[in-house]
Amino acid sequence: MMKRDDGHSIAITIIIIALILSIMAGLARDRAEQDSEVYYIVERHNDLVLQAEACTLYNDPEIPDDVEAAAAICGLYNGLEPELLEAVAWQESKYDPTAKSGSCMGLMQVHTKVHADRLEAFGVTKDQMLTTYIGMAVGASLLADKVRESSSLETALQNYNGSEHKKSYAKSVLNKREELITKHSKGGN
Repeated sequence: MMKRDDGHSIAITIIIIALILSIMAGLARDRAEQDSEVYYIVERHNDLVLQAEACTLYNDPEIPDDVEAAAAICGLYNGLEPELLEAVAWQESKYDPTAKSGSCMGLMQVHTKVHADRLEAFGVTKDQMLTTYIGMAVGASLLADKVRESSSLETALQNYNGSEHKKSYAKSVLNKREELITKHSKGGN
């Protein structure tokens, strides 16, 4: 667990994790895409520093620190709110990175058989899905794709869950997201 005493060290840790995740994602792409990925990382360096420092403005005692950090990094990388990722992680695993349900594994309960190609693209094994950062990274990537493909966030969440007809799942995640946004805007407590 990371300590919240030193905001600078947390920001630096978040940046390092972001770079590691970027490199992991880049490994699955061809050389031209890797080159543009490196350029993208360099371009956004200052932005990442500012946003990473902003991520330390709240410390929600109900969310494990490593889950908060993973949500912040993966949110930045995939263009998603950390609170959305935290809400999905709560709904899927109650923040337990080792959660398993059939072929669904990890913090974000990614279906490892259905999304075997995504695991392969990330270069991760099923066992690695049971770590906080990798589980969050793969789940956030999947959710980001669903958001891009969908007409609304509600539909994206329904598709992430495996059925465009499960409105109760989407509603539960969206309610948790709003609760977290409100709470975090007040400092996390």
